[in-house]
Amino acid sequence: MYHYFHYVNSKNKKFKEGNHHQRLEVPLAARSFWLDIGPQFRQAVMVTIDYGYTDEQLRAPARRHGSLRGYFRHRLVPDPLHRPGEMDLTAHVQWDAIRLYARQTGWEEVAFLRQDRFLLAAGLLDEWAVSKSAELFAPPSREDRMLRALVADDGISRFFDVLIGQKGVKLPIPDIWAAPEFLP
Repeated sequence: MYHYFHYVNSKNKKFKEGNHHQRLEVPLAARSFWLDIGPQFRQAVMVTIDYGYTDEQLRAPARRHGSLRGYFRHRLVPDPLHRPGEMDLTAHVQWDAIRLYARQTGWEEVAFLRQDRFLLAAGLLDEWAVSKSAELFAPPSREDRMLRALVADDGISRFFDVLIGQKGVKLPIPDIWAAPEFLP
């Protein structure tokens, strides 16, 4: 519990103001990774892709019950203790905590953005050969639908973020993006 209170007290006191009865998952394993393993990297670039929330997003009233959820037979179970040992558990990444721990171990943040923006800025459109097939279920048409689902504003990528960090190297920031016009 110490790590939770230390994070809340030192990083963002707004969690304590007006958010009574709010549940917040504490990324202890991520903290251990960054503080124990993070310093061992000398020259590296790390790309982290996951679903998660920033501190600001976590404080939203809709998230006052936290992000810990269970899934049983592909159905959402809001109570993670409902079927112990019988269902999968998941929680969103606490991005601001990850970013803080990375900085504490000497990592420099290169970018933090939604996955769809990352894919577009990285040049996905340049690599995308749009199918000319009229057959809806032909493999090229299926690939088109999958790629569209990744980059559409209402697609799956809106739920995922990308964090790029560097340590001991200097990425040529303007040169890493094939299409920087898609960056926020």
